Amino acid sequence: MNVRTLFTSLPARLLLATIAFSLLIAPAAAETVATVSPATAQAAMDRFVADHGGTAAIGAPLAPIQADPEHLGVYHRYYQNFQLDYWPELAGTDYVVQPALLGMLETRTRNFANIAPFTSEETVRYFPETGHSVRFGFLDFFLATGGLQLLGYPISEEIDDAGTTIQYFQRGAVRYRPGTFPATGAEPLGRTFYERANSPLQASITTTVPEGVTPAGGSVAVGVTLTNQGSAVWIPDGPDPVRLGYHWIGAAAGFETVHGEGSLIPARLDPGTSVQLNLTIPAPAAGGQYTLLWDPRIGNRWMSELGQTSGEADVIVGGDPPMIRVAIMELGPENDDDEQATVSATAPYQITTLNGAVIADLAAGVRVFLDYEGTQIRLTLPGQQPRIIAEPIALRTQPGFLFIVDEIQPGNLYRNELEFRYSDVLESAWLINILPINDYIAGIIEQGEEAPWESLKASVIVFRSYALAVQARLLIKNYEPFDIASSTTHTPSYFTRHMFYRGFVRELDGPRLRRAIDETRGQVITYNGAIIEVPFFTQAGGYTISHADAGWGALRPWALGVLDPVSKNDWFIGHGVGMPLQSSNKMANLGYGAEQIIRFYYSGVAIGYGY
Repeated sequence: MNVRTLFTSLPARLLLATIAFSLLIAPAAAETVATVSPATAQAAMDRFVADHGGTAAIGAPLAPIQADPEHLGVYHRYYQNFQLDYWPELAGTDYVVQPALLGMLETRTRNFANIAPFTSEETVRYFPETGHSVRFGFLDFFLATGGLQLLGYPISEEIDDAGTTIQYFQRGAVRYRPGTFPATGAEPLGRTFYERANSPLQASITTTVPEGVTPAGGSVAVGVTLTNQGSAVWIPDGPDPVRLGYHWIGAAAGFETVHGEGSLIPARLDPGTSVQLNLTIPAPAAGGQYTLLWDPRIGNRWMSELGQTSGEADVIVGGDPPMIRVAIMELGPENDDDEQATVSATAPYQITTLNGAVIADLAAGVRVFLDYEGTQIRLTLPGQQPRIIAEPIALRTQPGFLFIVDEIQPGNLYRNELEFRYSDVLESAWLINILPINDYIAGIIEQGEEAPWESLKASVIVFRSYALAVQARLLIKNYEPFDIASSTTHTPSYFTRHMFYRGFVRELDGPRLRRAIDETRGQVITYNGAIIEVPFFTQAGGYTISHADAGWGALRPWALGVLDPVSKNDWFIGHGVGMPLQSSNKMANLGYGAEQIIRFYYSGVAIGYGY
């Protein structure tokens, strides 16, 4: 697999960091691709080797330079420790030669937990781009051989491996071998991948997976075409039978890869021949976005360890989005503006008690009036006297239609279901919108429809994390009969305390927010594995402030103040803690991805899945 292919198939935690490094590249072609010769490419590689530690770091070449058969002017060459790639479109820059992403390929089925961020010092350096550090002798080797240009960002910490210590980087690995000189040096990943590329065991797999969401803990039916592209014969029996195994790789850092032994091939498979299989395999138990990576088994070894295999599919695993209860109107002592809630629907609707007893069936457009008397509900139907009801009531209409609340302007359209009930806590009655969390996020007006795409995605992940964390906190407190408030003037007891929610009217601004919700399905921000209540605000003034410095109580290690260069000429608007939405927009315009933006403003966090 070359670097172009890898860029389209990396787990998110690695792809974003790789893109961050690639943003340093400024194409400036000094010669046309068509005129590039192997000698030109080799001369550039020779200069790269000399500038990055020589053969002591890169290793001796293992094979002649080779042209990429699919990309004119691109050349590759295996060295003992690295694979060097020549990119003609970058001629004239420091990046015309780059090591391939062998470290990422080698650890593709592994995940390494991020560490807590710290301030870098002379002997230890923290890299927020990947949430890992480089220390002492490993840092000395990293700096002496060119740093990011040779190795890329660290993707693990130092790991004990068969009695020695190894650390993986995007483009390679470094090992400490006690008793040798020098004790710290590059791992021979170039030789490993060269041997795999020349192995008689080569496989290609194409996959068809069902559309939609696969239930967590369920199963997924897949169609597979398995091709023997090597020179060895595969057989389904004997001492080394061939079975089509697989790995489930999670996009979120910290997911433990699930390895599946798979199914035996149905018959002998000669070189150059294919077989079609219809398989049903178990899905991961936790929801999220996964890569299903096929990897045949030869006896008790994975083919990816012995040769090369390609073939994967992206699969979304999870259940339905959770429901959330959003308070959209408060009737009580705190609200001087709203004396009642006037409700109708765009389709026929029904009013019931919570246990399902029908109170009224109403036509589309017919208004009812909701208020309270003492601790009970007062319901007024058209042409009737008010009715006093001692228990909460539900209002339901047909799927896809909307409720209308006249008093809430602007934004009086709401999806799914309404509930009206009295609460003893603040001695007030509440109109509550109950809907799937994806629909709730689609009604939040904090970020504009015109926001840059990666910033819009980052904002959606922040909104989802905040909502689920607040929901969990209030459920534990059992304080109010809702999970979160709309934070408008119609909920004065919670005005500005949560996110501004306008219901369906936000969706009329355009489809991009909804597309960002779909593309980041279920993604949340976690710290030590838990979804966190991430604050955000409108605009910073060159820096953000910590949770504790804002006077919000104890220090939260993920809500630390950071320097914010993109806002240095701006004025503060908001409380100053967490991600400034305007800065997020500016960072996206500079080319940063959603996860990079999130990790910049929230310290030591990871992206996980809430459903």
